Amino acid sequence: MIRNRCAERTTDQNTTGEPPLKKKKRFGQEYESGDLSDEYGEAEDEVEKYLSMRIDPELIVDNPLIFWKANQKHFPLLSKVARTIHCIPATTAAVEREFSGGGLVMSERRSSINPNNVDNILFLRSVTQ
Repeated sequence: MIRNRCAERTTDQNTTGEPPLKKKKRFGQEYESGDLSDEYGEAEDEVEKYLSMRIDPELIVDNPLIFWKANQKHFPLLSKVARTIHCIPATTAAVEREFSGGGLVMSERRSSINPNNVDNILFLRSVTQ
């Protein structure tokens, strides 16, 4: 029965010639079902492990990427986040896009908006795109 339905679906898709429409992602969509994945627990455990870690002051390096590369096996999720945060963008397109977004948020009519609110609005714009 399942195979028949799959076969019907593939023939329907092939006859129209158009790919199915993509579902637009929403911020926090993965948490709408109420079932949080095990990865959330793993990430929380990893943060706790990192915060409780003792570091020898003599081993501290100036470059945080070196630390995260050396501790990648112990903190796989945190090291991935750290590499994303500390990386140098290959182009300035993302920076220019954010700057342009700031110009759209700030205008003469919104000149008295709190700077923290501007940061929050720009953050939400970057996450939802």
